[in-house]
Amino acid sequence: GYWAFFSTSVTVSLNGAGSASAAIPAAAGQYMMIGNPSATSPATVSGADSVVTFNPTTNNYTSTTTLQPGQGAWALSNAGGTITISAAR
Repeated sequence: GYWAFFSTSVTVSLNGAGSASAAIPAAAGQYMMIGNPSATSPATVSGADSVVTFNPTTNNYTSTTTLQPGQGAWALSNAGGTITISAAR
């Protein structure tokens, strides 16, 4: 998902099917928010040293390399580089 601010009224069209993959440039040593770009398939995260999700029901963080449709996470690349999220098709 995305947060967006527009200073005037704007119509934004969204593709409900999502995308098969996303490549995100990551700054070294900084956690960043990522999400599964597919609305229908699980996605594998690569290029990150740590990927964690949060479950508010259990109040726990969990390490993972797979995100379900609509699921977000925090990702960390110690050296920086590209974090890739690839959904199965």
